[in-house]
Amino acid sequence: MRSVTDIPLPNDVYMYPVFIDGRLVGYLPEDTAHKSMAYVRTLKVMSEDVPITTEIVLVPKIQVPAQYAGVFLFTTEARMMRPVINLATGQLELIGTMEQLYLDIAISQNEIIKGKTTHLELSNNMYQCQMGKQTMGTPIHTWGTNAETKLYRLQTGATPLATTWKTL
Repeated sequence: MRSVTDIPLPNDVYMYPVFIDGRLVGYLPEDTAHKSMAYVRTLKVMSEDVPITTEIVLVPKIQVPAQYAGVFLFTTEARMMRPVINLATGQLELIGTMEQLYLDIAISQNEIIKGKTTHLELSNNMYQCQMGKQTMGTPIHTWGTNAETKLYRLQTGATPLATTWKTL
C-alpha cells in the first residue's frame, strides 16, 4: 500500500484508494487488492489483529459507471451487521450492509455457484420490502431536504368512504 503523501502516483498501474471510516489513508495496487483484502478478511475471521466487527469492502473497478472503486474499511460502532459462515475458514463472520453487496452469499450448499452472485434481491423481494416500509410508516422530519426516491408522504389522514354501524 502506498501512503497518501506519496505524490505523484504511478500512471501505469491503477491504484485503489483505501478509506478507513471515510478517511483516505493510502492507495493499493489493482493487482494485489483482491489478495490483500482476502488476507485481511482471514485475519478478521480468525480474530487476529483485526476486530470481528470490521467491515471490509472492495468495490471493484468496472467499465459501467456505478459505485466508485476503492477499498473501504469501517470500524465505527452502531453499524448494522449480520452473521454468516465464511466457507473458506468455516468460522462465523459478521458482515455489514455495504460488504454484502460484493460477497457471494447463499442460503444452502447447492445454491453456491462459483463466480455467480447469488445474494441479489429479486424484484418481488424488493417490492415486499418497500411495502413493509410503507406499512411501518417510518417518519422523517427532513422532508424538504431528503433525497430518498421511494418515500411517500401522507398529508391528510384517511377516513373510510363508507362506514357501518359498528365503526361509528
